[in-house]
Amino acid sequence: MDAQELFKQLQKEAECPVCLETVDNPKTLPCLHSFCLNCLKKIPVEEEMMECPVCRTSVLIPETLIDLPTSFHLNRLLDILPLRGNGTEAQRCGICEEMHTATCYCFVCVRFMCTACFDSHQRTNGTRGHRNVLIENLQAPQVLESIRAPTCCLQKCHELKEPLKYYCQQCKVCICQKCCEADHDRHAMIGIHEAANKDKVQMRSVINKLKPLVVLYESKMNKQVQLMERSREENAAARKKVTETVEEVIRGLREHETTIHAKLDEIHDIQQRDHSTQLENFQLLVTQLNSFVEFGEAVIERNLSEEILHTQSSYGKQGEAFLNLKKMELYDPQHVDYAVTSQGLIQGHVIVKHADASKSVAEGKGLVRTSVDTETNFKVTIIDEEGKQYYHKDDQMTVNVVDPQGSLLNKNIEDYKDGKYMVAYTPQSVGMHTVSIDINGKALAGSPWKVKVMPHHHRLLFKFGTSGRMRGQFDWPVSIAVSKRTGNIAVADSDNRRIQLFNSNGRYLRDFGQTGAEKLNKPKSVAFTSFGDVTVLDSNKIFVFSETGNLISSTVNEHLINPSSLSVGSDNHLIVCDKGDKKIKVLSTDGTELLRSFSAPDCGTSPEFAICHQNKIFVSYFEANCVKVFSVEGQFAFNIGNISKLIDRDGVLNGPLGLSVDKDGNLIVCDFHNRRLQLFTPDGLFISKIEQQLRQSVGPYSVAVLNDNRVLMIDILGHSIHVFQ
Repeated sequence: MDAQELFKQLQKEAECPVCLETVDNPKTLPCLHSFCLNCLKKIPVEEEMMECPVCRTSVLIPETLIDLPTSFHLNRLLDILPLRGNGTEAQRCGICEEMHTATCYCFVCVRFMCTACFDSHQRTNGTRGHRNVLIENLQAPQVLESIRAPTCCLQKCHELKEPLKYYCQQCKVCICQKCCEADHDRHAMIGIHEAANKDKVQMRSVINKLKPLVVLYESKMNKQVQLMERSREENAAARKKVTETVEEVIRGLREHETTIHAKLDEIHDIQQRDHSTQLENFQLLVTQLNSFVEFGEAVIERNLSEEILHTQSSYGKQGEAFLNLKKMELYDPQHVDYAVTSQGLIQGHVIVKHADASKSVAEGKGLVRTSVDTETNFKVTIIDEEGKQYYHKDDQMTVNVVDPQGSLLNKNIEDYKDGKYMVAYTPQSVGMHTVSIDINGKALAGSPWKVKVMPHHHRLLFKFGTSGRMRGQFDWPVSIAVSKRTGNIAVADSDNRRIQLFNSNGRYLRDFGQTGAEKLNKPKSVAFTSFGDVTVLDSNKIFVFSETGNLISSTVNEHLINPSSLSVGSDNHLIVCDKGDKKIKVLSTDGTELLRSFSAPDCGTSPEFAICHQNKIFVSYFEANCVKVFSVEGQFAFNIGNISKLIDRDGVLNGPLGLSVDKDGNLIVCDFHNRRLQLFTPDGLFISKIEQQLRQSVGPYSVAVLNDNRVLMIDILGHSIHVFQ
């Protein structure tokens, strides 16, 4: 091998695997791969770990990359490579301060020298006999010899480069003679070659252990290649099989297509023949009628009395005959479809049939009886002339639901795409409704149906609580609320100065608010937040308790003058009716900040109770005998239960107080003086009332709805809670 070929190998060996250039300031990772220092700085470091770009091993690195070890071999290559003659940077003299371009190399001194230094080197007695060579005459063996030349000590304090001769076993470093005398006196040292030979034995032992592993994994690599090759062959065979199978299926499908097309052509020819026959019949009848009409019009136009008298009798009889002819119906070709069986495409078959309205059926509660504002439904099943369930996408089913006032109701039709339909509608008024159904313009058997829509009815399930101061007894209960999280019931027991908690069946659980910092004066209202906490209004002070009775916070709100009730909106803002200035006030969730306040226009009475529902705020006005509805911003919208002389008429309120909303979205109002509860739609339409189960002495004051839609009502006069289903 000549010197230039050797230099090419050395150049490749000194190449950085990242930038593919000759390494600059080479640093070696713990996995023994070396890179330029600047290239290492570009590699991401996470938690002092770096991934080697060559072997992908995660290695631990020091705080600064400059502290990584330097490869002696790469440094020697960086010294040697400039000797290749065509390099971009020439080697410099290692002796003179002028650092002239080197022209010679001394194998004994392991130094490059310029021409002047080489001449001096040859004249000096101590170095005259050293073996050296001109760089331009450098041969490959001499390059290798220079690579293997002893490494010189890097200590800057040495005037001349000293070769490393010893290995300090205490400091674990290679040192020269001067370092030995100056810094490592009395340290245990051995010759560098002896130390290297010992480590070489250990390295050889590791190599001998790893070589079988290399052979093993090379064998596995070959096996892996063989397995992949076998897989490729199997894949190719499978592809070929797929192609052959698909081609065979396509041939079968083409044959099936030809057969089905022939069947469809036959059906089309029959339908075309019947269509042409019926069209000819229509044309013949139209021609006869036109001729007969034209003849009569000509007789009348000529206006000859003898002709009119002569022809009228027979003309009238023939005209009567035309009028009595059986009406010719349209020829409606049967639906044609192609049904695909689940066993395979080529087992499909042609279907020719009709939907039969006389055999199709509709059934369900929505065709018999239902309640106002309650979604109800019924099912329609389309049947063909063979009595089988039938579906075709072009069939037209029409459903009309008409209320007692003659208005069409909105309905939702769910098409199951198999001949079945589910129809749902919600009646808005009480009375007889009409449901009509037809398919392709023909009425279903039984259509139209008469559906009786009844008002809501509630029945009294039970009552709990009596007058007294014991647990479960009340003295002037004024407010009731239900937790959406637990279903528990909270009651503001005003004159007993406490909050009582019950489960959904009215069983007493606990009471709180009578002692300590949470002591209540006279609670006026109670409500649950969406988090399940109990909010209590006591004068102008707002308490928040956990369900276990622990006080969470208490706040005095200076914006409240004489508040009467409190509720919690869906956004957990507090809605307070203040009799002091006759305003409704919306507070922040903690009750400290007044967000907005508003009052009813042209109304001098005070608000009693307020709740938020469907972005509206409903407020009861006891003295005005109505519930006023506002937007959430406080804009007045309309009244519910306007004043009337007939104060006990349905939909008319007389002293409204507590408000709530049931699971159907209906507004429930405590109609105090009429001793009943009334139900309205959110738009103010009367639905029904609860009064037959109530005694004449009852005092409906506050109302709430349990999670199962049972209605709770405070009877303030009877000091008890009524539960309605």
